[in-house]
Order: sequence, then C-alpha cells, then structure tokens
Amino acid sequence: MQIQVNLMDNILDIQADGRIDASNANDFYESILNALQEHNSATALIINFANIAYISSAGLRVILLLAKECKSKLKKFACYAINDNVLEVFKISGFNTIIKISDTKDELLQDLS
Repeated sequence: MQIQVNLMDNILDIQADGRIDASNANDFYESILNALQEHNSATALIINFANIAYISSAGLRVILLLAKECKSKLKKFACYAINDNVLEVFKISGFNTIIKISDTKDELLQDLS
C-alpha cells in the first residue's frame, strides 16, 4: 500500500494505491491520522480511491473511523474515484449512505465548497 499526501486550499487529499485489508488497514489509518495531525488546519479530508483495487471489512472499519475522526474535529470527509468493485462493497455495507462519495475530484470539490 502506497499513500501520497497532498494539501491544497486547506483540503488534505490522500492518494492511495493497492489494497486496504487486515494486513495494512492499521498502517493506512495511522498514516492518515499523522497527516491530519501534521496538517491540522485542513478543513477537509478526501481520499482518492482510483487505485484501490480491494477493500476488506478491516478497510471499511478504518474509513468509518476516519469519518468519525473528521466529524469530531469539524472537518469534512469524502471519497472519490471509487472503482466499481470497491463501490459495490461500499453500497452493500451501506457506506454510500453515510459517507460522501463523488465520481471525480472536481465534482467533490464543488460539493465541499
């Protein structure tokens, strides 16, 4: 799992590549928490799922924990560019009803403003 952190206009944009499963979910979570702490002035956290091929229940748990963390710090949280297989997991688990999801980053940025 590779994670790239970008900060633009007070929005923390996480680019993740690989799989989010039990073997790396905690590392993924800790990396993003560290980025949030380092960039605590960020008003939103968005995660690019374009290169995430798979997410397990452990990965979903981490997404939920990140959403709760953002809510507790009054930051917006959203995901974008989710491929069809991962999006199906989000839908089956009901995450698409509790987490903001957009097809593209531009669409998401418009919704966040």
